[in-house]
Amino acid sequence: KDWANVFICDRENRDILDELRLFYDEADSLTIYIMVVLRASYRGMKDRLMERQYQETFLTEMYAPVKLDKNSVCVFMRDLGRTCNRISRFMKHRVSMMDMDDHLIIDGTLRQDHSEVDSLSEVSRRTVHTKHKDVLVMYGYSLKKREVVCSQVFPGNMTDGRAVKTFLEDNGVTKGLVVA
Repeated sequence: KDWANVFICDRENRDILDELRLFYDEADSLTIYIMVVLRASYRGMKDRLMERQYQETFLTEMYAPVKLDKNSVCVFMRDLGRTCNRISRFMKHRVSMMDMDDHLIIDGTLRQDHSEVDSLSEVSRRTVHTKHKDVLVMYGYSLKKREVVCSQVFPGNMTDGRAVKTFLEDNGVTKGLVVA
């Protein structure tokens, strides 16, 4: 069984599992955490291969078993995405736990998204001529921890100023200096 990748990732990020337990039950917390460790340890991890990779690592020895077959992963991810309030509280908690000597770096990027069912896909001011639909993905990165603390998706046609203001408010960022 593969050991090094998952061991190092687990050693550096185990505190996230404790934070997840504050907002999700034990089984869901563990499933989220193991999926994250697998995706961080093995680049380009596909849902359909997650169970196999999980069985081939020491995660099966380190934690209680979780179900990661392709159907379970898809259903779990769909249901997880529907818990917006819980996700929001989790990210606000992570922001509130940042030290005073830490810095939250906020960045955003437009990503093409031509989904017919996604209400956030819009033609942005940058793509008005090409008619590409975009979503604006913003994230807050902790300089001290070197990890993403919070993230949010906005319509592709939202102005940067409005998106940053909403991002700060929604994620409970109340102190700091914004350089734009």
